[in-house]
Amino acid sequence: MKQERLNLYLIDMKYIRNLHRVDDKVSSVSAQIGKQHQFM
Repeated sequence: MKQERLNLYLIDMKYIRNLHRVDDKVSSVSAQIGKQHQFM
């Protein structure tokens, strides 16, 4: 059985917001505590 690697990335929220403005497939993000996020 081949062992898979998990890669984690830190992405700036401003960058995600800018992507969301031009592409509606990018989920919007919020810094509000307790706010639920929906990822596709």
